[in-house]
Amino acid sequence: MQALKERAEQQAADESAAGDAWVSDDLVATTKHGTPYEPRNFNRHFHAACRHADVRLIKVHDTRRMCASLLAAL
Repeated sequence: MQALKERAEQQAADESAAGDAWVSDDLVATTKHGTPYEPRNFNRHFHAACRHADVRLIKVHDTRRMCASLLAAL
C-alpha cells in the first residue's frame, strides 16, 4: 500500500511538471507524461533497476513466478 501511495505522489508531481502535456488515463505505471510505457522502455528501466539494486538480472515475466514462489513459501 505504501508503494502505491508513493507512486501516486510521484504521478501528482509529474502531472504538475508536465502541465498541458499530461495524459490522464488513471494508470499506475506511466511515463512522466502520464502515457503508458512502451514495452521496450519498460524492460530497459527494469534492467537498470536490477543493476542499480545489484540483483541478478531476470526477465520481467519471471518476476511473476518469483513472487508466486516467495508467497507460497511464506
